[in-house]
Amino acid sequence: MGGELWAVLEARGMKVQWTCGGLHVQSGGKEFAMGPMATTRNEVVAVFLETTMRREWIQYFLTTLSSFLDWQPAYRDRKIHGALAYLDCEDEARRCAERVGLFLIRVVDGHARIENSPGFEPRCFGRGGRWRGRSQAGVRCRE
Repeated sequence: MGGELWAVLEARGMKVQWTCGGLHVQSGGKEFAMGPMATTRNEVVAVFLETTMRREWIQYFLTTLSSFLDWQPAYRDRKIHGALAYLDCEDEARRCAERVGLFLIRVVDGHARIENSPGFEPRCFGRGGRWRGRSQAGVRCRE
């Protein structure tokens, strides 16, 4: 996914500097896991991978994303974006994810592409857009 992630973000105009296949951190009996990531000079895109994306997985990812900067404080000065990568996505999940500002990345035959609507702007979950400590109601998937 790293090379494909690099390519789809570069095609969107982001100058990717680094990608990794995933992140797993343990500290004080707690753990934090995240899928692939890509960084630019001032942005991070954290990715959640699922074969079939469902609405309940989006809520799980938003909760994980809310603690990203607690586990990765080195990225505090960067904008944090979320992305969902999948082979298939339920329509309800697609609408929900776009509404809360997540990139939608579909993988078909080993190739990735961003499937957000034209004009989509990703939500910033860090640096100025950080929502930890506030109610998550503003970023919940609604009916």
